[in-house]
Amino acid sequence: SGETLRVTIPRGRRVWVAQIAVPSGAQALAVTAVGTRDVDLYLEHGRPIMRRLSVAADAMSRGRSARESVRVAEDDGSLRDGTW
Repeated sequence: SGETLRVTIPRGRRVWVAQIAVPSGAQALAVTAVGTRDVDLYLEHGRPIMRRLSVAADAMSRGRSARESVRVAEDDGSLRDGTW
């Protein structure tokens, strides 16, 4: 529905986890993380993010940038309803 969630992560904290509910019939889920330093973004469907993020994640963006984006979509088969 185009909702925006803005979060400030406290200094010194390295990980922030959120849950996003994707309803049945949704066409896409787009998530962008923006920071002041290098950030990485991991999406996991139906289970908590694990420590070995790069192995377990269903979708990820891990560049050397302060802005990372991930899009999962119904048309390419990567979007499932439920909790991400």
